[in-house]
Amino acid sequence: MSKIKKKWIDLDYNSNQSLKADNIPYNTSMTIKDAIDSIDTDNVMYQELVELDNEDIINKSINLDKTPRIPSNVSLFIINGGPQEYNVDYYVELEPIPVLKWDGKELENYLEVGDRLKILYPFKLV
Repeated sequence: MSKIKKKWIDLDYNSNQSLKADNIPYNTSMTIKDAIDSIDTDNVMYQELVELDNEDIINKSINLDKTPRIPSNVSLFIINGGPQEYNVDYYVELEPIPVLKWDGKELENYLEVGDRLKILYPFKLV
């Protein structure tokens, strides 16, 4: 019987957020912590699913959960709408906190309360 190598590790069993790990070594003597520590965390992708509320629309922005490694590597998808283009439809500011903004961009005229967004970005797992 073959052993199955896990490719996804749930960060929290109560959430839909997962950490993708392409190369988790399987070793019966290795603890889960050691296996997670051995993952190359330089390219971990973080996913956020957001439903916009009135405050988001007024502010023309949403706060990000984590700090992206490189702002231009943040990908934005409108659920039932498709991918958006960085610096055309949205941009990201890291200071003082990480924020995805669409103020003055194409999305300003299209996003509405209740729209659902999927945001993906690499971050440094510590």
